Amino acid sequence: MYCGNCGAEISADDAYCPYCGVMNARAAEKEYMDKLEDIREDTEKLGAESGKQTRTGIRKSGRLAVRIILIIAAVVVGFYALYRFLDYQFVRGNADEVKEEAAFKAEYFPQLDALYAEGDEAAVMAYLNEIGGEKGAYVLNTWVHYQYMTYYMDYVSVCRVKKGIMDDALWEQIYSEILYDGIELIYQTKKNLPEMTREEKEKAKGYREEAEEIFADYLSLDKSKLDEIYEGSIDDGGYLYWSKIDEWAERTIKERH
Repeated sequence: MYCGNCGAEISADDAYCPYCGVMNARAAEKEYMDKLEDIREDTEKLGAESGKQTRTGIRKSGRLAVRIILIIAAVVVGFYALYRFLDYQFVRGNADEVKEEAAFKAEYFPQLDALYAEGDEAAVMAYLNEIGGEKGAYVLNTWVHYQYMTYYMDYVSVCRVKKGIMDDALWEQIYSEILYDGIELIYQTKKNLPEMTREEKEKAKGYREEAEEIFADYLSLDKSKLDEIYEGSIDDGGYLYWSKIDEWAERTIKERH
């Protein structure tokens, strides 16, 4: 065929005249439709592949989501089971503890009250030492006269020095203990202690004054020295550290040798 513009011979498949560039409408239309069909096929292939990948991705994502959900569910169930177990143990533990405390008080407190009412503080102290290892003995500090009796026992401890039972071997064994008991007695009884009766406070005051005399006369520790030891052995809350007093006592023992 020939170009309608320049008359040159061209192929029927040429969309444009290779000489003058004028469009061959029929060939151009065919080329356009062929390209459009190629695009359509490519799109279908791409869509099919994309759909396949999408479905695969969805399946993978679905499986992953299911796994995550199962893991979260297992964790939640585990935490809930742990919570219920700990809650049960706590409640059961509290119930057992309450029963233990009640049993101890029912068995031993009446005897303590009777001995105290008789005014036999030495017997009360002996009985406290006897039952101190029994199950539930931790509630002894709730006994109404317990605070006073701790100071009475401190006083008895300090009086061991006065009785002259301190040979060198025993000195090294109990010096820290006597010093701790004495400082506790001297300084703690000065505090306002509502758990003690007026009579008990008066007795504790007498014990405190006698302990100060014993330290000064037998251990050469006057009040200023006791103040120094005490201030170096407490924290900001007034807690008296056994370890600090023990360190001071050990240094003193070494100096004696």
